[in-house]
Amino acid sequence: MKKRFAMILTMTFVLALTGCSGAASDAEDQSSGVQEEPSDSGDSGSSGEESSDAQIQSYGTLVEVDGGRMNVLVVGEGDTSIVWMPGFSDIAPGLSYTKILEELSPRYKVYVAEPFGYGLSDVTDKPRTMENITSEIHEAVRKLGADNYVLVAHSLSGIYAMEYVNDYRDEIIAYVGLDTSTPNMRDEISMDVELGEMTDVVIPEVSDEINRQYQLIAEKVSMNANWIDENERMTENFEKSKEYSLPEDLPVAFFLAQDGVDDWAMMPVENNDWVKMHQDLIPEGAYSQILVMDGGHMLYQTNYKEVAEALDRFLAEMP
Repeated sequence: MKKRFAMILTMTFVLALTGCSGAASDAEDQSSGVQEEPSDSGDSGSSGEESSDAQIQSYGTLVEVDGGRMNVLVVGEGDTSIVWMPGFSDIAPGLSYTKILEELSPRYKVYVAEPFGYGLSDVTDKPRTMENITSEIHEAVRKLGADNYVLVAHSLSGIYAMEYVNDYRDEIIAYVGLDTSTPNMRDEISMDVELGEMTDVVIPEVSDEINRQYQLIAEKVSMNANWIDENERMTENFEKSKEYSLPEDLPVAFFLAQDGVDDWAMMPVENNDWVKMHQDLIPEGAYSQILVMDGGHMLYQTNYKEVAEALDRFLAEMP
């Protein structure tokens, strides 16, 4: 299997392509470990052009987590909360989800965590194991008040979610996987791919300024040590995810991309049914739904209205 073909079909190396922005503030609460807004990156100096870092505008809230600062964007004031786990190599999740956040924020309170090495979060020296990634995200959103919520995962975070929903089951109302990776998919094809610089991505349906900010952040974070370590630990993390199963009492929905269904169907492997790979994760008798949407891996970009409406229906019909 050619590396590029494998990369596309596994759905784990595609960049997220939507955006969002926010205002900056330097106020910090030392007792809670929460800095209300991250300050602008870099030092603009008194003369000459600003450095690229100095031009990056802040958004979200910096939270002290295990010796580092994790950026979390919180939008909306709805009664139901959502914690969103982004996919691998999503440059700046806080800027990636503008359109879906616009759809969700009138009805939900959404926490978009930027894992270490992404967006405005620090780069950590902690290994990018599944255990560390999930516990760090959990600590960050808990410090910001998330205690009873729907967990939404995109792409590679689908395998991290397998541990998350088991470790923090008492906090989770339901789990929604958005074209997520599955524990056994790595058994079918090779995912030994080489990462490259990701600095030329253009986000559709957002302002030129959001695109400019996204590019500035891409130049800063692309191919940092955390990305490389997460990529190198991918086999380890996939194997670890096989130790978990979804709880029987957890409502589960998977919103899958038709492009993924079609691509997997062409794979010369035994298990080439993208829908069945997700169906096999759902315990018998669990309240569940699998919906295939006509689009590509970035459903929250191309199908954001459909995703929001499907989430509304799934939660409204939940026992």
